[in-house]
Amino acid sequence: MPEALCISDIWNYLSIMSAREGKLDVPALQHHCIKVAGDYLLPSPALYIAMSTGNFEVLSYEPGRIVIRKEREGPSPFNHPHVRLYHEYIKSIWRPPRVLVNVFMPCTQRKPYQRTVTHKMMLHYIDELRRRGIEATLYSISEPMLVVPYRLEKYYPLSNYEFPPKLMESWEKKLMIMKLRDLLPRFLRTALLNVFVLPRHHASIVLAALLNNGCDVGCHDRRGNDYGIGDSDDTVEMGEATLLVRYGRLAFKSLRKAYLLILEYFRR
Repeated sequence: MPEALCISDIWNYLSIMSAREGKLDVPALQHHCIKVAGDYLLPSPALYIAMSTGNFEVLSYEPGRIVIRKEREGPSPFNHPHVRLYHEYIKSIWRPPRVLVNVFMPCTQRKPYQRTVTHKMMLHYIDELRRRGIEATLYSISEPMLVVPYRLEKYYPLSNYEFPPKLMESWEKKLMIMKLRDLLPRFLRTALLNVFVLPRHHASIVLAALLNNGCDVGCHDRRGNDYGIGDSDDTVEMGEATLLVRYGRLAFKSLRKAYLLILEYFRR
């Protein structure tokens, strides 16, 4: 793995590779260098994959071009080498921003997710929160990508896969729970409040991951029931600073409820 991934200036590596390969346009790669806190430069997921494998073709994939698919027969996307590299990237390379609120939504069939009406609406609410002085950021829970920050949605492989939840096998679900159990705490500790707005499929995975991550996370619904989403209530509290809002057929209502819960939390 290139040493440049561990330092702030990755341009030296790219310049060397450009001279060596004679085919890399370094200025054109600026899109794949992401500035995070403290003017620290990180490679995009696509650039990380290219630097790790030597396959720079992935940098040319347009958002929405599907190249990784979950089929009824065939290898699982969880085992795709580029998906595994993204798991490594999001766990060890990416630096989650510190904010007041993290909002987690489900991934969508349309890529990038931000092109969908529901994600556009949540981004509108996040803008409203910022106007009120409540800094927030958006993440998506995805099979097989696990957690996808909003800033990374347009990069390969996050905008280039297709995985219908109905095709998920039991071993894939168990694997995703195990990986999220280790990964989610890295994101949860960057905010005062974490709000999950998820359908039953994604909610069951996240709840299982949170309740089995070795942390003391309490989970109950407002009617006092034990662990479970509950049939008659659409909000589950997971500890003092984590909420789950069920994402049902009335998606817009669920998104607005999440927004109002955030406002209520910071009025305390």
